[in-house]
Amino acid sequence: AARRRAFLEPHRAVLARFGAKLPPAKAGGAGIVQESETLAQPSQLKVEMRDYQLRGLRWLASMHANGCNAILADEMGLGKTLQTIAFLAHLKFDLGVPGPHLVVAPLSVLSSWMTELKRFCPELRAVKLHSSDVEERKRLITSLSEGDEYDVVVTTYEMAKSPNVHNVLARRTWWCYLIVDESLSFGVLGATGRGVAEHFGLPPSAIDVLVGSLENSLG
Repeated sequence: AARRRAFLEPHRAVLARFGAKLPPAKAGGAGIVQESETLAQPSQLKVEMRDYQLRGLRWLASMHANGCNAILADEMGLGKTLQTIAFLAHLKFDLGVPGPHLVVAPLSVLSSWMTELKRFCPELRAVKLHSSDVEERKRLITSLSEGDEYDVVVTTYEMAKSPNVHNVLARRTWWCYLIVDESLSFGVLGATGRGVAEHFGLPPSAIDVLVGSLENSLG
């Protein structure tokens, strides 16, 4: 909390224009963790990241160190998913923070998430929470509620909104990070970014948002 306050303090005036209220500044305390220029991609990653993707990883790592959430925005096809997977691998293998993490994405990219998790970092244990079969959904929900071992759970907005699934996602599992793919789909959950955090029982700093272009917003 102290680092997060120190990180946000220089932006107090700008944040106030958007209705944000920061606690009073305190002298001393933890300082800001600067973005590391030497942080390498996790050795468990099976592809070599491009320079701009590595910068994205370093930025995500610095935001985590400062207790702040992040919005990763660029044009489609530049590797936001890879950067996010690299960040989750950094948390587990470099920092010893295993998760679990929840990825909520549109149905159209659900399979891509699972494919890229397996391709880029197979050592991250990932499970897909989505099925049209009622019995399979029950099995998946039971598996989550009983605490089966996994690092990443990938599901859709529609599944996350389902009362039965939400009961498991929000009340029976402790999430380290919520990764929201395509912030415009927040509307499916009927919530803003803060509302989504509350929906899953998370502090707002535990959300990372991926958007496909700089024109997108959290609403």
